[in-house]
Amino acid sequence: MVHRRVHVRYEGSDSALIVPLGSLTEITAAFEHAYRQRFAFLMHGKGLVVEAVSVEAVVPGDAPVEPRHALHPAREVPRRSTVRMYTGGVDGVPAWHDAALVVREDLRPGDVIAGPAIIAEKNATTIVEPGWEAAADRPGPPAAQPPCAPRRAARRGHHGRTRCCWRCSTTCS
Repeated sequence: MVHRRVHVRYEGSDSALIVPLGSLTEITAAFEHAYRQRFAFLMHGKGLVVEAVSVEAVVPGDAPVEPRHALHPAREVPRRSTVRMYTGGVDGVPAWHDAALVVREDLRPGDVIAGPAIIAEKNATTIVEPGWEAAADRPGPPAAQPPCAPRRAARRGHHGRTRCCWRCSTTCS
């Protein structure tokens, strides 16, 4: 699929909007529609300037194959320290909490980190709120696959609701 676009702005302005390439009438109509939507008015009498033309080709790619690692049995997750963390907490009331400081490199697949906790890595920090858990069940950097996906701890009674398991989408009891 190829997307052909025109970057158009009013003469004297610096706000170019990107619209589909077409005839002059189509470009003008698309620009005025986008401009009115964004700024709620038009500048009648001002000339239009084509600032740039862009072409984007989109082709299907191969899906990366993520390695699957066997989950290790549950264990006490190694913590480097206990630190103070200010957060909304279980009931949304801001308070100070003693939080486990966990380093991502110390975790292995299958580890579950109960909040409050701070999971530190070289290029990211994951905050696990009180009453939440994070599961280290996926390898890879956080941008590709979050190594620790926060979820609500399964429990009954908090405002009469039952939390659901994020791993299998079933209701926990």
